[in-house]
This record gives sequence, C-alpha cells and structure tokens, in this order.
Amino acid sequence: MKTTIIALVCAAMLAAALPAQSLANNEYYQRSVQLKAMAEAAFEEGNYDAAVQYSIQSQEYAELFDRYVSTMLAKRDAERSIKAAETRLAWAIDVGGERWYPTELATAKSFMDEANNAFLSENYGTARNRADDAVTALASVEDPRPRIASLKKEAESAIAAAEERFSWAKGIAAEKRYPAEYAASAALLETAKAAFAMEDYDYARISANDVLNRLAGLKDTIPLPSIFVVRELPKDTDCFWRIAAMPAIYNDPFQWTVLYEANKSKLPDPKNPNLVKPDTILTIPSLKGEYREGTWEQGGRYPEFGK
Repeated sequence: MKTTIIALVCAAMLAAALPAQSLANNEYYQRSVQLKAMAEAAFEEGNYDAAVQYSIQSQEYAELFDRYVSTMLAKRDAERSIKAAETRLAWAIDVGGERWYPTELATAKSFMDEANNAFLSENYGTARNRADDAVTALASVEDPRPRIASLKKEAESAIAAAEERFSWAKGIAAEKRYPAEYAASAALLETAKAAFAMEDYDYARISANDVLNRLAGLKDTIPLPSIFVVRELPKDTDCFWRIAAMPAIYNDPFQWTVLYEANKSKLPDPKNPNLVKPDTILTIPSLKGEYREGTWEQGGRYPEFGK
C-alpha cells in the first residue's frame, strides 16, 4: 500500500512539471502544485488515504494543464503561420501581384479568410493549415518589377520605331496612297500609346509592332499620274484606247471607257470618243482605289498599274 502511494505522489509531481515559465500562473498548474504539496504532507503524516486522493486530483489538474499547454502551443503555431501568411500576402500585393498574379492572390486571400475564421473559433490546427496553404498558394509569385521594367523598355522602343515609321508614311502621302494601311496604323499607334499610359506595356509593344507590320509593305515610289495631257504625235494621236493601255494609266486598253466616261464633257463631240484633240487635259480616275497624283510626263519612271 505504501509503495503504491509513493508511486502516485511521484507521478503527480512529474505531471505537474512546468513546461514553460510563461505559463506558471495558469490555474491548472497552480492547483496541481498545491495538491501535490498536500499529498506530500498527508503522506508524511501517515494519512495515506488522503495522500492518494490528493495525488489523483493533482494528476487530473496536471492533465488539464497539459491540454491547456497543448492548446496554447497550437494557438502560438497558428499565430505564427497567420503572421507569415499575412506578411507574404502584403508583400505580394505591394509588388503588384494582384495585377500579375490574380489567381494566386485570390486563392491566398480565400485561405486567409478561412484561417482567420478558424482562429476566432479557436480551431487552431485548421487555422495553421489554412495559413500555410495561403503561403503555398503564393509560392510562385515573384517580384514582377524587374520584368515590368524590361517590358516598359521594350514598349518604349517599339513605340518609338512605330512613330518613326508612321511619320515616314505620312511624308509619302500614305493617307492617300495607302489609305487602309494608314488608317489601321494610326489607330494601332494610338492604342499602343494608350496601353503604355495604362502601364500595359506588353499590349503596347504588340500594338506598336503591329504598326510596323502594317506599314512594312509601303513603298516610297512616284505615284501613278492623275492627269494626262493629250499629245499630238507624228503618226498616231493619243486616243482613249492607247492611253488606257499605258502601264502607268490602266495597263489595259479595254479600260478606255473609264477614261471616256470621266472626260467626255471635254470632247468636241461628247458622243464621239474617237475625236480627242491635242492638249485636252484628261482626268485619270482611280480604278481600284489606287493613289494618283500629278500629271503624266514623257520619260517619267512610274510604277506599273496592278503590279
């Protein structure tokens, strides 16, 4: 009997050992120590039954204290995990992660909401796990600022090249000579500048490069003539058929009717297309939307229509 009592007293003493100095003021710990002392005193007095009861109670309070310590440690771990997740999330937001990593940040924020709610419910294990999940969700997030700086530089270079090419196109009257390409390029250049102002550098670069692609096929050549002055030739006088056949006019004699319809009011007899007097100033309409400018000159180096 005496041996059993000594074992119970020793077990109570071990269970009541203080695991952390900061928890010494806990009521469970203090009561366990008090009961242990009472068990020791009863034992010394020979009151073995009381010593056994005090030892059992001391052990029960020690177990309560152990559970309390376990809860406090879980709370501490949850607080540390939540703090680490909050720090990582704040950093990700600060470097612009919401724009560059929207999915990762949305996921992390969702986990953080779950972690905070679990912590408030004293479900510290779940709180810690969800906070750790938030950190994992942000693992792939890198500081985008170096990449942004590189994209900005590329966009600036692309826009500068596009502006230079567009200015050149304007100088060769591309608005008239290549109206479709010019209009599209003007719109794309404005888009590039607007995207750059909104710090969407990747789209700005793409739009600026599209300007260069649109204007790549433009050539600074002498435009096709828009005026033809009828000549008096030694053998054959100019006629609508021969004029339409000229490479710089329509390169096709069968298009003579286009010339005739546009200029018959200038003829001595508008109903007679075969009577065309020298020095008559003929207008050469655009046949396929091509740009025409100036008066045809003998020996001039004109592009060939349709090629």
